[in-house]
Amino acid sequence: MRLRPGTDGLEGLPLKIAIVAVVMAISSPIIYGSLRAYEMGKLEGQMGSEASAIAELAKMLYLGGPGNAQQLTVNLRGGVTSSADYMLVGDTPDGTYESCILYRVKGMAEKTLLIESPNVPLRAEREAPLKMLEGRHSLMLECKVGAWGQYVEVRYAGWSANI
Repeated sequence: MRLRPGTDGLEGLPLKIAIVAVVMAISSPIIYGSLRAYEMGKLEGQMGSEASAIAELAKMLYLGGPGNAQQLTVNLRGGVTSSADYMLVGDTPDGTYESCILYRVKGMAEKTLLIESPNVPLRAEREAPLKMLEGRHSLMLECKVGAWGQYVEVRYAGWSANI
């Protein structure tokens, strides 16, 4: 039994620190990869849920007829390791994606949500798809009638945080 500390404590400390550093260096990419995969899957699910909310509201307004309008808040915020690339709503009249919502998480494939039963044409104010980037957006959806028939117009409702 030792009563006084020797030089072993002074020599053992740097070795312990070096071992901890090596273990952390080996395990940190695995932890980061797992966190990134989890966050990307969670964000993709969240964006799909937001796209479904837009689609369900558009169906309701379309069935209600011209003049019906409602505001909707869409949250496209990512996490620490993942981010939303974009969400496109609608298209030009008779465009390929007129009844679709397209969205993409950075690093993943683009997903498409088709609005059917009934087939609801979505259009933005500028005759182009409404593009939302990462952030929180406040949208106004309104059922209208134009030269191309009945459709749902999607536009920004005032302030929209693109953070």
